[in-house]
Amino acid sequence: EPAVDTKEKPYGCHCGQSFARRDLLTRHERLYHSAAPETYMATPASPLDSALNLSTAGVWLPGGDGSSTSSHSEPQRSTIANNPPSRMLPVPTPTESSTFIANAELLDPPSPMEAMLDISDFFDSVGLDFEYGFDFFGPGDDVPAGLSSATENVSTSEPGQQENNEIPNSGSNLEEALAEHLCKCIPDGDTGEDDFCELKPISQPWKVNEAQRLMFQEYLKSYASCLESFKLPSRLSMSRYIAGFVDGYSNHHPFIHMPTFCVTKYHDSPELVLAMMAIGAQFRYESRNGAALYRAGRAIILHRLKSGQFSVQPAAPAVDQESFLAAANTETDCQSPSARMESIKGILLLATFATWQQDRSLVRESFEYQGLLARCIRDSVLTETLANDGNDWHVWAKTESDRRVKLASFCFLNLQSLVFNVPPVLLGNEIFLRLPVTCDEWLAPGPSRWREARSKATPVISFQEGFVPLIHNRPGKIPATSPFGNFVLMHALLQRLIVSRQLCLDPQGPGLSPHEVAKFELSLHRWREQWCKAPESVLDIRNTKGSLSWTATSLLGLAHIRLHFDLGNKRQIYSGNPQSIAAAAFEARPPERGLRLVFALLHAVHALNIPVQLGIDYLANCQAFFWSLQHSFCSFEAAVFLSKWLLVLADGPDVGSMHFKERQIIRWLEFIVNEALASVDEMQDALQSPDSPITAHSLRFLGNMVIKLFAKMFQRCNSAWPIMRIVGESLHEYSKLLDGISGPDSSTSTGSF
Repeated sequence: EPAVDTKEKPYGCHCGQSFARRDLLTRHERLYHSAAPETYMATPASPLDSALNLSTAGVWLPGGDGSSTSSHSEPQRSTIANNPPSRMLPVPTPTESSTFIANAELLDPPSPMEAMLDISDFFDSVGLDFEYGFDFFGPGDDVPAGLSSATENVSTSEPGQQENNEIPNSGSNLEEALAEHLCKCIPDGDTGEDDFCELKPISQPWKVNEAQRLMFQEYLKSYASCLESFKLPSRLSMSRYIAGFVDGYSNHHPFIHMPTFCVTKYHDSPELVLAMMAIGAQFRYESRNGAALYRAGRAIILHRLKSGQFSVQPAAPAVDQESFLAAANTETDCQSPSARMESIKGILLLATFATWQQDRSLVRESFEYQGLLARCIRDSVLTETLANDGNDWHVWAKTESDRRVKLASFCFLNLQSLVFNVPPVLLGNEIFLRLPVTCDEWLAPGPSRWREARSKATPVISFQEGFVPLIHNRPGKIPATSPFGNFVLMHALLQRLIVSRQLCLDPQGPGLSPHEVAKFELSLHRWREQWCKAPESVLDIRNTKGSLSWTATSLLGLAHIRLHFDLGNKRQIYSGNPQSIAAAAFEARPPERGLRLVFALLHAVHALNIPVQLGIDYLANCQAFFWSLQHSFCSFEAAVFLSKWLLVLADGPDVGSMHFKERQIIRWLEFIVNEALASVDEMQDALQSPDSPITAHSLRFLGNMVIKLFAKMFQRCNSAWPIMRIVGESLHEYSKLLDGISGPDSSTSTGSF
């Protein structure tokens, strides 16, 4: 008689999911909770951690913090089969990788029968295999009733195959066995078991389970009045968006410590998770869902503003800091300092999301965050008194993340000034924080790896200790710092240049004096020397450590260019209109000839050299995964600067009177352009002979091709951010203007992309 499905699910997992049969629970535990590398949830809890984090799902799982291997590997099986372990049950000792379970019910001692039924899971957890040749009771012992059914039909499948999934080849019960097998294989979406169990589960390091989603949904109920009709995405979408945030954004802007991240940590600041998912959705090309998540996060921020939760808290005396923090935590109208920092991270991400959109209303909103972000950063204190952050990984991660978001906010606000020609709102002379630690320390997946990286790291210096030697020509060694530290210092130098430019009384005048230019160039050379000596400085677009190093060198080139060529009020990117942007840049005053331009020209040519070496079409289709937005802004100004300089040479009285260094730069540029044209199908007829003389026509050709090649790379790019395509379309419009003044011969020879 067939069994009746009572819909009961008596077997529960500590992550909140329940199952009708024990084998389903066992399968679930082996899929999602076994053989996990050291993670945030697999380390001792600190006072900063919430007791709500019960599952390893949705946390950092990129790689182990040791050399642990799967408990189902072949070498382990053969070892156990040949050397049966003792019949005495080993007593587990607390280690770094012991699982932390914050549930009182799960801490109750199990019954003897439950202990026997769970013994296979125990041996799996310590690296033994209960299923292969281990005779716990011996030939003469009586097996307790009920245990035999759990052990006699043990699977001998290969890794990745599920237990109890074998189908008999023949027999009267073949149809029943097949029916039962099919029932086990069909995914159960209600319980979160949505993997196709006939195959290995999909690797999802950032998987959010349904229990975590429901828990996070509870956090949002406090803001139901301002969220209106917002509906939280499914757990699959949440997992996808968090993965998108990590892949597309976090490597370029590492201020959220992903090894200790879990969606259930942010009870008091859910806007941070919403903002992360908004950016993640953008990087998964789901613009509609990204906009909905952005609106939800913004609504919570506006709610906090209206309710006074961002009100300024009075500064506390340094001697009584602990009591001040304790008192701040009891306030009902203001957030705790810890929750305030998480909200600041959310504000920064929301501002980032809005700034780089094509929708002008969103771009206008992005500037509404400027004052709020700067005020919150100042209120959170921009000084440090402690010499180090202690030896607790969780405490260190929180402190380092809070420090990084302040520095990342400084860089973001400075980038807005660079792109949109607005005054800086947070100055470098206000910052007295330590610079970020090394990449190895930041990316360490667990305490032991972190301690190991920390023991090898160079000493951390403060922002002022790193910046002052750059701007003052003092003897002595400049201390090395991390890629993020060098990135921050470059933004500080650029901000100093922005302020100097804005202080010029005559916007149409020559700009900075030769003495000021020489001082800035010396600072840039000292920064370059420091960058080259830093052990983690690499130029590798696929290397996580190389992302900020790569971006910082692009900013170095922009700084050299801006010393001699500044679009100023001709910078119209804020309009979002490619025709307006191109027309304004076209009207900008060209740079003056001279050997002082050499470094700026070299960096501008190198800005084209890099994508040509990697492949113009390749980067156009793949740069969303490698390059940050800052590359596109630097490339735009490099292209316009280089093109205008070439046109100045072409319009000069005597092309033959060029300095030999100018000729060398032109020959290098010709080589790069020819290499690029050889790889572009549409432009093969435009190749120039490398031995051809330098003429006014060839200079105009080069000036036009520089613009067209950059336009091709950005106009057709697959970037998740619309502003990058706006940059490409603006360069395309700029090339049309050049075609108009170059005459029909130049237009025909260069063709069209």
